[in-house]
Amino acid sequence: MHALSYVYAAAVAASGDFEEGWCRYEGWAEAVWQGRVGTVLEQLEQLQASVPEAGTAELERALGYLRNNASRMRYHQYRQQGLPITTAHIESINKQLNRRVKGTEKFWSRPGGEPVLQLCADAISETSPLDGFWKRHATRATGFRTYRARV
Repeated sequence: MHALSYVYAAAVAASGDFEEGWCRYEGWAEAVWQGRVGTVLEQLEQLQASVPEAGTAELERALGYLRNNASRMRYHQYRQQGLPITTAHIESINKQLNRRVKGTEKFWSRPGGEPVLQLCADAISETSPLDGFWKRHATRATGFRTYRARV
């Protein structure tokens, strides 16, 4: 998503016209999506050389972002492998954990906070590890408390 926002800003800023910029953006977005970041970089560099005053800041930002991240932008391969290509899922989980652990009126020491954090992570996990824990716990429960003899 970050790559598309940089590419969009550069395409619109470099074209004096929104429709022309949008058409350029569509081509660049498709190229990025298909893993052809090098093609977009070449076109950005050519545009920057031919029209140096057009959208200079946006072109520089887009070029910098794409150059720095091109090796990680293999979206076509990620999709073929079924991998996520956005961070939205992780960001959502972070928000849930923050609400449960860092909410108002909640203060944890390190020794107390770690178990709470683990419980919150288990509670929102897709694999539901707490379900298995409680099933195992119920089978071991006898109703009697075990005491150790003091020596």
